[in-house]
Amino acid sequence: MDEEDDCVDVGHAFLDLRDLLETGQDVLERDVPIVGTDKDQEVIGYLKVSLEAAVALSSIYREFQQDKEDQEEEDQEEDKEDEEDKEERQDQEKEQESLKVTEFDQDSDF
Repeated sequence: MDEEDDCVDVGHAFLDLRDLLETGQDVLERDVPIVGTDKDQEVIGYLKVSLEAAVALSSIYREFQQDKEDQEEEDQEEDKEDEEDKEERQDQEKEQESLKVTEFDQDSDF
């Protein structure tokens, strides 16, 4: 704390959540280094951390992946429908072109 009784940051500690996803195991009493906020960022201490969230984090990740796959499938279906609509319009245009009737004058010498 400083002179005004405010808290001052003296360091940072990081815990990589990918470890939980990759191993599927909770973090139990791991010593995480605390890095100082000064320029040299030396280790100024350790923080003992436990995080029991592997099951929840894995579940969220699987749900996210499933949502992503579902969205990709929807996008592919929409692209296919768009392509089919385009082909149908082209077919209709071709049909209309083949059905065009040219006006002519029956009284003409031709």
